[in-house]
Formats: sequence, structure tokens, C-alpha cells
Amino acid sequence: MALRGVGVYGEAVYGALVTGDFPSVLGFGVRKRLGRPELPDPLGVFGIWQMRMTKKGKKPLRVRFYDYVITHTTPQDANRAKFAAAMTAWGALTSEQKAGYNLNAKKRQTFGWCLFIREYYKNN
Repeated sequence: MALRGVGVYGEAVYGALVTGDFPSVLGFGVRKRLGRPELPDPLGVFGIWQMRMTKKGKKPLRVRFYDYVITHTTPQDANRAKFAAAMTAWGALTSEQKAGYNLNAKKRQTFGWCLFIREYYKNN
């Protein structure tokens, strides 16, 4: 049952929405994000719900809302630029060169572009 409405996001799977203790029998429970942090939560059920494996099986777990922050540190930006350059170099290869990488990569159970990027990183 998907929950729809103002500020309500989430998915209840055979669960009771009115209680903070969601049923976990046979893995039933709530998953995803429920509510928004700026809305009042009189029942104490808003948050990000995840299913976790325990010794007794799956249990729903509520974690607090958090802000996703994209960090731009100097090493991360350098690695992103290096990866972008590697992908540009892969795109500039001829089909024969790519076929050679694909053949060598198949022996290692990977993809040709992965092998190329690995070599690109080692050489640059």
C-alpha cells in the first residue's frame, strides 16, 4: 500500500501505520521515507525506515532524517576529473582497440572499459 498525501512518502507492506511498532512478522513492515522532518509527528513514526536482518529475521528500523551533502574536496574533484578524462579517452579509441580490451577483459571476467580505466589510472 503506497502512502500518498501532503508530506507523506513511503510504502507500508501489510503494516499498521497508526503505531510506531510496525509488525515484523514474515518481513512485513514499512520501508523508505515516511513524512518530512518539518511536519509534526504526534505518533513518532516519521523517519527513514529500513529493513535489517537479525537473528530472528527481518526487523524494521527507523533512523532519523538526514541531509544528503555532496562534498567537493580537492582529492575527490581530482579523481572525478581523472575519471572523466579516462572515459573521454575510452570514447576516443577505435572499435578495433576496444575489441582488444574487451577480449583481454573477458579473460579476467570484467569489462573492456574497466580494464582500460585501470590501466589509465596506473599510467596517469
